[in-house]
Amino acid sequence: MDYTDETPIGLTCPDCGGALRKTTVGTYTLFRCHIGHSFGAREMAQGQFDRLEATLEQALRLLNERKELCREVAKDAQSARAWKAAALQSELRFKELTRLLEDDWTRPEMAEEAMA
Repeated sequence: MDYTDETPIGLTCPDCGGALRKTTVGTYTLFRCHIGHSFGAREMAQGQFDRLEATLEQALRLLNERKELCREVAKDAQSARAWKAAALQSELRFKELTRLLEDDWTRPEMAEEAMA
């Protein structure tokens, strides 16, 4: 396949984070990064969603850990009030992010797959 007609775009590879280029072969759109990962539109959308979900789950873990750290430090700190406030803030943001993750997502790539 000739990749000389690829166009750089403002998206990154869901596998490696590298810059993507877009090419069209007939009616098929292909996204390819500089090291060779390639995706059709559906695969690209799925890869983005998977990366998004993993990143949000990592953020949940870090918020939970921050809450626990702040609570631990508050036990012995002179500025316990500030540490407790930071722990409460982390807990509230953890709950907000959890609600976001639990909401349904619009997934056109899944609808197209079901129709195929």
